[in-house]
Formats: sequence, C-alpha cells, structure tokens
Amino acid sequence: MSKLVDFQKKLFEHIDELHRIGEEDQYIRFVSNGLRFILNTTEISGAYLLPRVIAIPSAPKSVVGAVQVGGQVWTLFDFATICDSEKRSVRTGSSKVLTLSPHLAPGIALLVDQTFSLVPQRLFYDSGECFYPAEWAKTTLLNDEDGSSWTEIDPEVLLNGSSFVASSVLSS
Repeated sequence: MSKLVDFQKKLFEHIDELHRIGEEDQYIRFVSNGLRFILNTTEISGAYLLPRVIAIPSAPKSVVGAVQVGGQVWTLFDFATICDSEKRSVRTGSSKVLTLSPHLAPGIALLVDQTFSLVPQRLFYDSGECFYPAEWAKTTLLNDEDGSSWTEIDPEVLLNGSSFVASSVLSS
C-alpha cells in the first residue's frame, strides 16, 4: 500500500510544484492497446496504480468494475474497449487508473495500460489533422523534442459520444 501512496504523493507534489511556478498547462500521456493518447491535466483529478477491482454484475463490456482510489469509489471504464469494442486492456503492473475531473463526470475513471510523466503543453504543436478516427479525438499533437505523435482527447465529447454511450450505461 505504501507504493501506491508514495506514487500518488509524488504525482500530486509534482503537479502542485508546476502550478506554483506557473507551469499550469500540462498534459498527461498514456498508452492504451499500443496507441498513444494525451489529456490535459485539468481534465483529470488523479492518476493511480490499479487497485483491487470489484466486479459489477451485469455491467456492460466497457465497465471493468468499481475501484476505490483517493478516498472515493469510481466506476472504472476500460479505455481500450471504448476505443474498439473488440479489445480489452491487459492488466499489468503498469496499468493505471485516470480519474476524470468531477466537473466532467463525477465518479468516472479510465483504465489505461501505462502513463508517462507530465509534460508542458508548450512542448507540443498541433499537426493540423487528426489521425485517430474517433469523434472524441481532437487532433494529433506532435512533440517538438522527439517527434512522437499523440492523439489529444476531448473528454466531454468522449463521455457524451456514441462510442462511450454505446459501450456503457452511465449511472447518476
């Protein structure tokens, strides 16, 4: 349990430090089924190691179950299944839970394969097109330093879009 607490403390200390020095515009990068995605840190409330998952009987395929992280219970959705209804995330030691910001969707979290360090938005530029064919994919961002490409997610469109709604049942 101390590894989880240490990971969470370090992540939030890093975010707090960046806010303190004025580096507020950050992205969190993550991988799901080998595809690279990026999300503005203002759209998440935390990133956690995958805890014990409690199954939800008769849940849709995209619902992994319920998890308790950060002192709250979250409905955990498999991001890989949202992307492609035929796929499931493979749970490994690097699997992470991204809890979405309460202003977007209270109690909703995404299971992803792996996360990477937070990076300043200034290191990315918009390619001008989107290579990932989903309604919730905003654009493809390119990293100035290493040339890597990342699909930026619009979480509001994701949560209200047909790929999410078709694969899940939202509870109030």
